[in-house]
Amino acid sequence: MRRANSNERALSSGWTPFLAKPTGQFYNMKNLPEFHRNNAAKRPNTTMGIIAKEFTLRRFRAVCGAAAVLAGVGLLSSCSPKAGGAEKEKAAAAVPVRAGLATTRPVAVELTTFGRVQAVSTVSIKAQVTGVLQKVCFKKGDSIKQGAVLFTIDPAPFKAALDQAEANLARDRVLAANAKRDAERETELQKKGYAPDTEVENSRANADALAATVLADEAARENANIQLKYCTIVSPVPGPAVAGLDLVVEGNLVKAGDMILTVINQIDPVEVFFSVPEKDFPLVKKYMTSGGEKLGVRVKPRGQAEAFVTGELTAADNAVDATSGTIRLAATFENKDERLWPGDYVDVTLKLAVQNDAVVAPARAVQVGRTNKYVYVIKPDNTVEVRPVTVRRISTDEVVVEEGLQKDERVVTDGQVRLTAGAKVEIVPETEKKDAAPRAAS
Repeated sequence: MRRANSNERALSSGWTPFLAKPTGQFYNMKNLPEFHRNNAAKRPNTTMGIIAKEFTLRRFRAVCGAAAVLAGVGLLSSCSPKAGGAEKEKAAAAVPVRAGLATTRPVAVELTTFGRVQAVSTVSIKAQVTGVLQKVCFKKGDSIKQGAVLFTIDPAPFKAALDQAEANLARDRVLAANAKRDAERETELQKKGYAPDTEVENSRANADALAATVLADEAARENANIQLKYCTIVSPVPGPAVAGLDLVVEGNLVKAGDMILTVINQIDPVEVFFSVPEKDFPLVKKYMTSGGEKLGVRVKPRGQAEAFVTGELTAADNAVDATSGTIRLAATFENKDERLWPGDYVDVTLKLAVQNDAVVAPARAVQVGRTNKYVYVIKPDNTVEVRPVTVRRISTDEVVVEEGLQKDERVVTDGQVRLTAGAKVEIVPETEKKDAAPRAAS
């Protein structure tokens, strides 16, 4: 009788998933090399094939058993009345939310943008005569009034030129007066027949020429006087003004119309230039030409917490900027407290009109979707409806709803993250939420 080998003894002893080693140890079928499993599949009647078949069958039975157990557990849970009631209770539970009311009231129709402050008058001071800069009468950044002396150019050469012009004028006046007397004397002698006509005519021509010379000397004296006045440079800017930091110092030779000595900006009043989209310009133009008062403009320098500075819209540009699709507007502001400084960026609000009975809702109610804005409207049965809206912001806390919402409709202001269309809600009073906050913190 043939003696069973180690593999056959392993099969008969119930160690079907294992393959015995010659040393008496066993291989797990999961850890068998790939080529052993392939050989067992190709030779099913061998010891390896028998082991593979038995292992596959047992694994299949184990999987089927586990599936049956899971199916039974699921069936029991689905048949349990307690679990079904919990699901229904969860589905019917109302979502706690806070709500706000849509109201109507007069609201200003406004456009908001940003702009830049510019001086109404900016003057670059240049010399009108050539000479040595003798004196600078102000410091960098000083406030300057109209007519204040800024620079003095050495006046000596121009004073000498004026004296010379006056001397020439005095000389020619004497000659002109003498020529006039000679012409009168020749005329009297002509009447008596003692002077020929040619002498009379010559004396009159000489008198007229010297009279013209006097006129030229007077003009030369006036020109010399003007040149002398140009040696003293005064501020031509009206109102309060400020000098810049670029300043030519004393001792420099300045040429007429050549270099800029300093730049002066008028700071009261000032202008603010800003742009609005071309689609809004027809509305702006409509109210500009309505014949009433000028449109009001409010500006606030960035970084300042003070109230807005109020001014008036004064002008619009004559063309739309084709590159940006906007049009420039200009507003004028009084600036006695110097809150606005040339070059500042400011936030601008242009007031166009007042819209009566505008629908106003809390800004927190407005949600932003992929394609539009919407709100959750609470219906009388305390379910919510998702409704698209068109809004225009008027403040940090409120918006004007131009389309999509009516007066006295309730909207969800807090708790939107848990809502869907048709969900049931429970409105929580504001006081309860405020009282709950300290308790949650404690």
